[in-house]
Amino acid sequence: MGISRQGVHQAVQREGVLSSQIKQIVAFAQTIRCEHPKMGARIIYRKMATSPDCQPWFDQFGRDKIEAILLNNGFRVVKVKNYHKT
Repeated sequence: MGISRQGVHQAVQREGVLSSQIKQIVAFAQTIRCEHPKMGARIIYRKMATSPDCQPWFDQFGRDKIEAILLNNGFRVVKVKNYHKT
């Protein structure tokens, strides 16, 4: 296949580190969402950006990547339709 054994094991290790970081991001976002149930992913990102605990994640991930992680893990705000039946 053209990939060495070492390359395969390094890829598996990188994937494990990435998934653990994603779990930490989601856990931190859960704590913010518990305090503010209607807060969207972009505002959660801004709140995380001001926290000193989250700074290692911002070295690796940008705004769009963290926002995509949050949206893929269920942090989308559901809009309620505002209409009246006449």
